[in-house]
Amino acid sequence: MRYLLTLLCALLLFSTSALAEHVKAGQHIETDKTVLLTIHFPPYVIEESDSELRGFDVEVAREAFRRMGQPLDIKIVPWRRALAATEQGAVSGILTCSPRQIFLMSNPISTATDALFLNADHNFKNYPIFSIEDLTKYPNLKIGGVAGYRQLKLLDQYGLSYDTSPDDSAALKKLFAGRIHIFLTTREFGEYTLQHLQLSRLIKIIPIRSKQYHICFSKARPGIKDLITRFNKALATMQADGTYQAIHDRYK
Repeated sequence: MRYLLTLLCALLLFSTSALAEHVKAGQHIETDKTVLLTIHFPPYVIEESDSELRGFDVEVAREAFRRMGQPLDIKIVPWRRALAATEQGAVSGILTCSPRQIFLMSNPISTATDALFLNADHNFKNYPIFSIEDLTKYPNLKIGGVAGYRQLKLLDQYGLSYDTSPDDSAALKKLFAGRIHIFLTTREFGEYTLQHLQLSRLIKIIPIRSKQYHICFSKARPGIKDLITRFNKALATMQADGTYQAIHDRYK
């Protein structure tokens, strides 16, 4: 019995010493898998037919966590469930998320840009357009948008009339058919849709305004501030060595 106790004490002392050495060397000890929730949101997050995930935010997060040596699991769920689970601390956070006071934010991981898409075949030399306000000067131009998109509120603010489509693909097809002259949407999603339609070369894009997306981390999770610090550091190295841009370029 005395021998067993001596052995247990020796093992405990060895484990404590080994842990101290890791901490001294600046190595992070982490065994728990980080779970991030998100929604299907091309090209940021793309859920394939076989339930595989890709998209530039998915790839950026996976590479950053790989560099951190931290296991990561990304799951698609309804948006409200993602918000509730993160706020309650059931998961670590939400991937591709606008800033919210109830969460802690990573550094920005991507950008969403409101932009005007113009058919390059149309003669816009007589229509210098650089903003939404400029559209009020040319009532003869037909503007298009997607029903339910937040950008329509911007058109409403300026009293502009517009045609609505069920999705970006339908609106872009109207643009090329000449049924509308200008289409307002999110640049990143519009470019992704154009890539699939193989029509990119016929488009002129005018950026209007942008906002940034982050990983929203739960305030209720222990050790979350340390996780954010490590993620931000890994993200910065990816941006510095060109990995971040290379990932984004694959979706243009």
